[in-house]
Amino acid sequence: MVAKKKYAPTSIEIGGITFKIIYKELEDFGQMEFDKKIIYIRKGMSNADNFDTLMHEVLHASLSVGGMSYVVDNNELNVEEGIIRCADHLFFPIFKEEFKKL
Repeated sequence: MVAKKKYAPTSIEIGGITFKIIYKELEDFGQMEFDKKIIYIRKGMSNADNFDTLMHEVLHASLSVGGMSYVVDNNELNVEEGIIRCADHLFFPIFKEEFKKL
């Protein structure tokens, strides 16, 4: 049996900006530091969890790169996280199912 390749990219480009991806021990699944252009992913997760977490953090980075984080950033209400989780649970599953058809 052939071993499945580990999904663990080390960088990703978002709006023309390259973000470094670092895998490390974290309590959360992932974190994004916009000023440092770094996305952190919890070390030791499955390919599916790596992908889902990376896409979640990419959405955070996309809002920052596009300037929208200024509009939706309200720590008291956590609007940005709500928008991102909506995409996580509604958009990503549709995207993944359609991608499988290719």
